[in-house]
Amino acid sequence: MENMKTESLKSIYKRLVALIEFVLLVLVFYYYWMTELNVIRHTQFLGKGNWLVVFVYAAILFAMMCAMGGFKVGVSKAGNLALSQVIAVILANILGWAQSVLIIGDIWHMKEVTTAMVAVTVIDIILCIVYSNLTAWGYRKLFPPYHMLLINGHHQNHLSQKVSSRDDKYQICEEISIDAGLDAVKAKIMEYDVVLMNDVGSDEKSAILKFCFQNSRRLYFTPHLTDVLTKGADEVDLFDSPLLLCRNY
Repeated sequence: MENMKTESLKSIYKRLVALIEFVLLVLVFYYYWMTELNVIRHTQFLGKGNWLVVFVYAAILFAMMCAMGGFKVGVSKAGNLALSQVIAVILANILGWAQSVLIIGDIWHMKEVTTAMVAVTVIDIILCIVYSNLTAWGYRKLFPPYHMLLINGHHQNHLSQKVSSRDDKYQICEEISIDAGLDAVKAKIMEYDVVLMNDVGSDEKSAILKFCFQNSRRLYFTPHLTDVLTKGADEVDLFDSPLLLCRNY
């Protein structure tokens, strides 16, 4: 129950900070449109016309942020998140520049439009860099990294080092070999909220998966070939019993 509450709070935090940042970015364009761009039109937009221009820009920005992963707060590293957002706002502002030029309809004002959109872009970039780092810091403070149990199989790899590189999300506190036996492994699982299975055999993996489900433990595991094939299978609804179809071609 505590894990479900924490995950709900994380979801609320991610959505809230993403919404605030999106609104701030749209407000920057709105300010420059109202003070710099709309005023140079021969016939200025009033009321609904201005809202339509801002709505179109907001739709473009939203699409770019989704495409570039700019809303992945708490998932991407702060630097990667900032870079994704910077690329998104640059692309959105290029389209916003084209939109403004077409709406104003006078190439003699292209210099003013370009200057205004460059200013919007610079402010957006600064805002994205500062805001993404602040939200990442707030996320780490509010939601400390998971204390994780690592269950190792028989083959050595570098998964633990890769997971440790994201110390903002995961902290491997203890490791145990599957050779210690299922009873010992299950006892250790009860001491942690998150478990990572590293190349564990199919039989042991199935038993641990069921045990974690029964005890509400979050579980990560490295997929086997059968997992990959099953993931791409189609569901067949011919009978009252569900079937999965692997086409294998």
